[in-house]
Amino acid sequence: SPLMRACDTARRGAAQSVEPGSAVRIGNYCNLTLCARDTYGNQRLDGGERVEASVMPAPLDEVAVRDNGDGTYDVRFSPAVVGECVVRVSINGDPIGASPHLVPVRAGAASARHSSAFGKALVGVLVNELASFFVQARDAAGNALHAGGDVADVLIAAGAARVVDLRDQGNGMYHCALIAFEPGALDVHVRLNGAHVGGSPFNV
Repeated sequence: SPLMRACDTARRGAAQSVEPGSAVRIGNYCNLTLCARDTYGNQRLDGGERVEASVMPAPLDEVAVRDNGDGTYDVRFSPAVVGECVVRVSINGDPIGASPHLVPVRAGAASARHSSAFGKALVGVLVNELASFFVQARDAAGNALHAGGDVADVLIAAGAARVVDLRDQGNGMYHCALIAFEPGALDVHVRLNGAHVGGSPFNV
């Protein structure tokens, strides 16, 4: 997790550097550790200071601040939006020297039920003509993934049709082509990593 070493500005200590950490993924927690210091730059060895933190865009749950009782304080939150989080921290009402702190955020792991399928083949198909649709992988917060590698599969559970192509586009989307041999309804099951995507099964 990213580590923030910051002075206690209420005691006019010099701001310490912020060590950059790797990006946090949606669904994981980001932990920042603050080290309170006195006027001379010495790390304090006791707790009891009033530490407050805010995060924008708003995280998935409330920002938690824990006093470790040894001069360090943990700030913990779970980001909700891909991009960058802005973390502002104050001690005893004064912003610390390293605030605001920017935390890069990446999309989380694919969540089948938050992923979606769309395209003409899920609305209607013509006999003996190729029809296609796409699967868009999304994480648990609904953010679109922009890399491939997940396993998409399509099953025609009922109806005279078969899948003729299913391809990972490498950008978080998966292309499926199918063909129907006879008129009638199709029951199309679309899954990602073994679980149905949102709206599946589709009646076509």
